Amino acid sequence: VYNVLPREQWCKLEMEQRSGPTLQGGEASWPYIVTLELGTFMVDMMVKNLKINSDILNPACDRKLIPILYHMYAFRSTRQVGFIKPHPILTQMQQEAMETMLTFDSSVMPMLCPPVPWTSVKFGAYLLTPAKLMRTLEGAMQHDQLLEKCQNLHPVFDSLNQLGNCAWRINKPILDIIISIFNDRGSDELDIPPPLSEAPKIPHFNPQDPTYTASEKAHMKREVISAKKKCSEMHSLRMDALYKLSIAHHMRDELFWFPHNMDFRGRTYPCPPYFNHLGSDVTRAMLVFAEGKPLGSKGLDWLKIHLVNLTGLKKRSSLQERLEYANSIMEDILDSADDPLNALGCCMEIANAVRSPDPTKFISHFPVHQDGSCNGLQHYAALGRDVIGATSVNLMPCEVPQDVYSGVAQQ
Repeated sequence: VYNVLPREQWCKLEMEQRSGPTLQGGEASWPYIVTLELGTFMVDMMVKNLKINSDILNPACDRKLIPILYHMYAFRSTRQVGFIKPHPILTQMQQEAMETMLTFDSSVMPMLCPPVPWTSVKFGAYLLTPAKLMRTLEGAMQHDQLLEKCQNLHPVFDSLNQLGNCAWRINKPILDIIISIFNDRGSDELDIPPPLSEAPKIPHFNPQDPTYTASEKAHMKREVISAKKKCSEMHSLRMDALYKLSIAHHMRDELFWFPHNMDFRGRTYPCPPYFNHLGSDVTRAMLVFAEGKPLGSKGLDWLKIHLVNLTGLKKRSSLQERLEYANSIMEDILDSADDPLNALGCCMEIANAVRSPDPTKFISHFPVHQDGSCNGLQHYAALGRDVIGATSVNLMPCEVPQDVYSGVAQQ
């Protein structure tokens, strides 16, 4: 525990260790046009020179070398766009040789130590992987130039460091339940995607069959397109869930941290994209704070309010009414904790707290969500000392939550 900020401590250590190697390697990025020209040249070399035996999958045919990659064109709206496509033989070989092991770059994984404090625009977050303070598109130079002109970014650095310094761990009982549902054909109600075996069958028909009328053929074509689209969506969702669960399972016994950066508006995000605390409800359910705190006199009440918030049933009720509602359904809450599955993680935490000898001393690791209401208008109301605006976006004390959208609609 230091009485200085992480950034200040890091700078102090850097000053003391000035001799010898440095982690700041001075990443030199090439100009965008150079990257583009070099990439184009290399792709051209690959298309011209990479070849494969045409009979590699079927040795009975004549042997001849054919290109692995080829050019094709397609229309996007009114523009003709060029593509480089792999030969179907190469695609088939790759599918047959695919590994079952998922591997991830270190930059998309949570860190196993606290992130390096941001001390400059180009240095912070990961130990060895370069990270950007501000997310920008490749080749968008104006944002980088504006960043370099900023005189004092210390408040920004310190905010990101504060977010990144929060340690997390996996809620193992929840993870195990989610994995068991994932392996058992998923669940639409719980937002755990089912496998492709549950997808609708793609209908097959012969478009040349004279027994079908033109309208029947059109209808069947639409059915085929719809089924293929559904299969594609299901595959995408299933793989996304597999990524998240694989990372969570890999980290199940670890303490870990999410380094943060921001976009051009100053909105902050965790750097690891697949698995983080800003993900879906399923992902959030698997994450708890590594450092627990005693619930104290109000903590259990906030857990109950959080649970009611998750149901979405009492959006217009006051906090006291939400608490009373939670107390009135305590039997259901404890039943959900013992016999899942619905708002499960919070029910389990409440059950553990209620069943402990003294709930005020129960050490909780559970994150309780707090949401701004129309956050942009909250800033405008605060900046303008606007009492009416502030009241409509819950910056002023009110018995029940205010809804600015309803107010505007009534006006």
